[in-house]
Amino acid sequence: LESVLPYLSSSVGGYLIDPNPVTLARLDRRFEARSHYLKGVVAFLEQDKAESASQLRQALRIDPDEANAARVLRRLRPRRQ
Repeated sequence: LESVLPYLSSSVGGYLIDPNPVTLARLDRRFEARSHYLKGVVAFLEQDKAESASQLRQALRIDPDEANAARVLRRLRPRRQ
């Protein structure tokens, strides 16, 4: 939710004051990216690393600023000894 707050902060009564097409497109991408992030987290918790990585990479392709997806994806990479 924190990633969409900048777009919702100018809302009144649950509706955007200025439903600018650019803002709506950004918000749509954020929600789509967040959906892939959450699918990636579920796959991670189910220990399906390949699916998790795929979903997290998709989230980052849609929204490169999806920091949570990047953080979980880093946890999937093997650590150097």
